[in-house]
Amino acid sequence: MIRPGSNKATNNDALYIRFKKNIRGKCAAKFTCARVLSCLHGEGLLWRGITAKVTSNDADLKWSCDYVKNYVSLLNEINIHLYDIIDIDTWGSPAKGLEVLFKRKYKGIVICTFCNPVPINPCKILAESYYGALYTKCKRKSVFGRDISNMFLDYLNKNGAFNIEGLFAKQKIYCKFEL
Repeated sequence: MIRPGSNKATNNDALYIRFKKNIRGKCAAKFTCARVLSCLHGEGLLWRGITAKVTSNDADLKWSCDYVKNYVSLLNEINIHLYDIIDIDTWGSPAKGLEVLFKRKYKGIVICTFCNPVPINPCKILAESYYGALYTKCKRKSVFGRDISNMFLDYLNKNGAFNIEGLFAKQKIYCKFEL
């Protein structure tokens, strides 16, 4: 598996830092002081300088965060309805976390990143939602991982997302939407 920081990953997030910060700034500006849950906070670079009350989480102990948990577990355990904005800045698919938000009927803004550096293996949740039985029955799953944008947009629409905005590329998505 290719991991960020491995010198094999094509993690070009540095090219999009300004874009990602702008999305967060625009979302936070809708509130006097937005209540934000930053699920994969790391060092907090993306929320630095933005007026918001940020509750931070990261599974890595090296960061000084309010929570140190797997973000999907955290979304299942806490009162997500206390937050105006939930930020899921994943390396990989955010679908497992989004499934929790949909199931728990979260109402608010969601900011998320979806990086699929290896298109051979599409996200199972998205591919099953988009292709249905065709994906389930097919033995060569790699034919379904060519363009995550269409799968992801379809998935969001099927789950009631609206005001969807952002950058939608073949293997990388930076976006915000409302539920």
